[in-house]
Order: sequence, then C-alpha cells, then structure tokens
Amino acid sequence: FEGKNKRDSKGGRGREAKGTKETEEVRGKALVVEVVVVLVVVVVVAVVIVVVAVVIIIIAVVVIVIVAIFVIVVVVAAVVIVVVVVVVVVVVVVVVVVVVVLVVE
Repeated sequence: FEGKNKRDSKGGRGREAKGTKETEEVRGKALVVEVVVVLVVVVVVAVVIVVVAVVIIIIAVVVIVIVAIFVIVVVVAAVVIVVVVVVVVVVVVVVVVVVVVLVVE
C-alpha cells in the first residue's frame, strides 16, 4: 500500500508539473491581460481626475471673477454714496451759513 501510494503521488506530481507549465502560460497571459486592464483603468482614472480638476479650477476662476465684479460694484457704490453724502452735507452747511449770515445782517 505504501509503495503504491508513493508511486501515485510521484505520478501525480509529474502530471501536476506538466499541467503547471501550461497553467503558467495561461497565468502569464492572464497576468498580462490583468496588467493591461489595470493600466487602462489607472489612465482613465487619471484623465477623469485631471478633467475634474480643470473643471473645478475653471468654476473657481469664474466664481472669483464674479465675486471680484461684485466687490468692485459694491466699492464703487460705497464711494458714490460717500461722495453724495459729503456733497449734500457741504451744500446744507453752505445754505445754513448763508441763511444765518443773511438773518444776522
């Protein structure tokens, strides 16, 4: 029994070794396919990330430009308001002074 078992295991190993060579070729081809698939996926992911980054940058630039325009408009409006208030105050003061001078005389 022991001898028969040993012989079977040797024969088994022999067949396994022969099969292993074919299996290694198949595995090699499968590995190449896997590597190619992984590379394609990596490239696609990289392209998607770059596109998303560019879109985000464009949106950010547009938002910054819009905010800048709003800030400029607000600053200009504030300056105009200040100028108008100053002019009104000056006119009122001049009118009051003229009226007081006329009344005193």
